[in-house]
Amino acid sequence: MQLLHALTTLAAETEPHTELPMPALMFGVVALGLLFGLMVALLMFGKGRPHS
Repeated sequence: MQLLHALTTLAAETEPHTELPMPALMFGVVALGLLFGLMVALLMFGKGRPHS
C-alpha cells in the first residue's frame, strides 16, 4: 500500500502543472452560449413543421 502511495505521489510530482488558457468560468459561459445557439438553430430549423 505504501509503495502505491509513493508511486502515485512521484507521478503527481513529475507531471508538469499547466494553467488553463482562461478562467474556468469562461469555459462555462462559452459552453452555455454554444448550447443556446444550437437550441435557437434547432428551433428555427423546425419552425412551421407539423408535429407527428
